[in-house]
Amino acid sequence: MTLVPNTGANIKQAVPFFAVANIEESVRYYVDGLGFKMTKQWVVEGKLRWCWLLQVDAAIMLQEFPKEGHAA
Repeated sequence: MTLVPNTGANIKQAVPFFAVANIEESVRYYVDGLGFKMTKQWVVEGKLRWCWLLQVDAAIMLQEFPKEGHAA
């Protein structure tokens, strides 16, 4: 097996993904407290389930999973 030398990074961004117990509280903390902006979101039946938060070049993802049912 011949290894090809790395000629440059091909990874542009790594974004941490956090499962949170209460997404509304978490969004308030990151947006109001730390200055992130919500740039993407996924809403199910009127409830925020997932979001992408951005601050300059830093990004995080938050998701609240259902506490009941088959997806819990």
